[in-house]
Amino acid sequence: MHTCLFVIFLAPGFQIDERPEKWVVPPTKAMARSSEALTLFALGAMYAREERLLLAVSTLESAALLDPEAASIQRELVPIYLSLGRADDAKISCEKVLKQEPQDYQSRFQLARLREAQGDLKGAIEDLRLGLASPHLKGAPERRYLMQTALTSYLERTKDIAGAIASEREVVAIFTRYKDQFLDNAIFTDQRMIAAQAEAYEKLGTLHQSLKQFSEAVEPYKKARDLYLELKEDKERFSAVRLNWYLSDIAYQRGEFAESLKLLDSYILYQPNEKAPYSRKVELLRKLNRSAEILPMLEKEIARQSHQTGLKLIYAHELARTPGREAEAEKILEALIEKTTTNEPIQELLEMYQEQGRFQALVDRFNQLVMQSTPPEDRYSPERANAQRLIPLFCSCLNHSRELSTQTITFLVKQMKDNPNYHVRTWYLFGYLALFQEDRNSSEILLKKSLELPVPPYQRNLRPTVISDLMTLYSSARDWKKVIAFAKEELKTETQLPQLVEFNLTWNLARAQDHEGLWDESLKTIEQMLTQAQADQRLAIQCMRCDVLSRANRPAEAIRELEELLQKPLTAQEIYRVRATYSRVLQDAGKIEEAEKQLRLWYEQNPNDPLVNNNLGYFLLEFKGSLDESERLIRKAIQEDARLIPQRQAAKLPTETSAYLDSLGWVLHKQGKHLEAKEYLLRALNLSKAEDVTGEEWEHLGDVHVALKELTEAREAFDKAIGAYQADVWSLQKHKADSAKKKKEQLK
Repeated sequence: MHTCLFVIFLAPGFQIDERPEKWVVPPTKAMARSSEALTLFALGAMYAREERLLLAVSTLESAALLDPEAASIQRELVPIYLSLGRADDAKISCEKVLKQEPQDYQSRFQLARLREAQGDLKGAIEDLRLGLASPHLKGAPERRYLMQTALTSYLERTKDIAGAIASEREVVAIFTRYKDQFLDNAIFTDQRMIAAQAEAYEKLGTLHQSLKQFSEAVEPYKKARDLYLELKEDKERFSAVRLNWYLSDIAYQRGEFAESLKLLDSYILYQPNEKAPYSRKVELLRKLNRSAEILPMLEKEIARQSHQTGLKLIYAHELARTPGREAEAEKILEALIEKTTTNEPIQELLEMYQEQGRFQALVDRFNQLVMQSTPPEDRYSPERANAQRLIPLFCSCLNHSRELSTQTITFLVKQMKDNPNYHVRTWYLFGYLALFQEDRNSSEILLKKSLELPVPPYQRNLRPTVISDLMTLYSSARDWKKVIAFAKEELKTETQLPQLVEFNLTWNLARAQDHEGLWDESLKTIEQMLTQAQADQRLAIQCMRCDVLSRANRPAEAIRELEELLQKPLTAQEIYRVRATYSRVLQDAGKIEEAEKQLRLWYEQNPNDPLVNNNLGYFLLEFKGSLDESERLIRKAIQEDARLIPQRQAAKLPTETSAYLDSLGWVLHKQGKHLEAKEYLLRALNLSKAEDVTGEEWEHLGDVHVALKELTEAREAFDKAIGAYQADVWSLQKHKADSAKKKKEQLK
């Protein structure tokens, strides 16, 4: 057999094409990163499902670094951040998702809730509106319901009640528009959907009622009532009865008293626990000329509800105003007081005493409690414990009513000529109440009376407390002569004062001597303090000494001492105090460049401190003319100061600092913005009591009035400035009174 080899030659047109049908691109670095990001994303999601949150977040963050534009990674991070308490990071992730997918209503809703938690209701409302406009929301009625309900709540909180009403109408419409979807998808049971509809109608009625749109509120309330009646649970059906209370109130507001009483009776039939419905019924019976029914009605209700304290209070109130039955009222109130944990029965009893002019009975009752709380022997008894519980409640009620406390204190002061035998603590507590009410004359009389009386051995701390309160009284009134006399007398006669009380007396003595221009005496007192001071008190005393040296025209000594202090190891708070003092001393000495250096060092260490920003800003305004930087710093001071509003409100202090507003008003005046300046200066003045306004603040206002050609107001402001300057004998203030006088004279 022959083997043959055939060689086939193919024409070019018939050559075989071995190239792939699709061109394969070699993988790029970007594609590799994307692939790795996808792997990490899957792994991070798995860790999250297993609740290994720290591992999940680090894995997903690595994925996000590889693919920063992947919305799915950021979306997955949001709930993990929230679980770890990283709300700011969750917010950033939501924003990144929405940058890529602006129609993502879930992320919009989450971002809105995060903004709301941070107090940004305006931003939250905007996010909710954008989310509700998303076309993807059509298939998610339950999410639409939640978002729309949240929008109503946020609008109501921003006082946009009209907007809240429009939003709540949308909530009501959701149930009609998507009813089948709710039921088909088992999102709500039939009963739950009825309850949600009823709640929406009730909310709509409440919003209308808050705007006094009573006619518009009636229909939603009635629809809500009818829907509540369709519910099977008795507890939920009771909500229908509750709506009769709202409808009764609307009828009352519209002057339909008979209809209001009818609806109210249907509510009271179910024995509500609150006091308001019964008070309203008493009022309605009076308006309908049926006053004779009031006491029998209350007696009947008390028989049905013997546990109802509110009812008994109303009954006692009515008895106290019924001739011949006052003793019954007092007996009921005393019984309630023995069991009470609230102020109400005590407030009712005190108001009864006030209306009847029985201030003797009021003081005697209070003194009785004090005597019971401080028996001759220091040992426990139920009577003593009860009295100690009631005294703070009595004090709170007296303090709550300024008129009542003023009348009682006036009565007690007048009684002093008869030398009534009240307990020392009774005199003290009424003296302290007068101090709290800013009745300084009465407070001084009553506190001094408590100093004259013997104190029980186991209440030795009472006398030092009275001494401290009297010192507070004199120093807050800036009655420096009394401060000096009182401090010297007590330091001389009291040999066993607690260290803190002795320090308080000596500190205020040195301060008063400083204010009176008795600088040598003040410095001697300070030296005495330094020999007895504890370690944590020394720095404050040394800074005070430097301030006094500066005012005594001995700035070189003050500067040397402050330089030495700064060389010592100090805490951040101690450095803060020293630099504040140093900058003042340098300014008083005319060393402007050095003062600026200290202020800027102070600022670098405390860039967000309101006082530091204000002081540096005001310095630059006064000594450098740097208006723009000054304004920026002072506005920052006000901005940072606003963060302290909750603490101020808790302490019942003004929500703004007058000095910062005055500084801003002054810099605006220097910039030629006189109307805006006037607004801030007046705001500053309104925050302070007349006696606390400085001459500088009045002079600033006078200058602004001059710029606005309000010459009469300018003269008045300059007069007040002169008076304030003359009342302050510190050397650095003396020349300023002359300045204000010249400005006033130039107006002629």
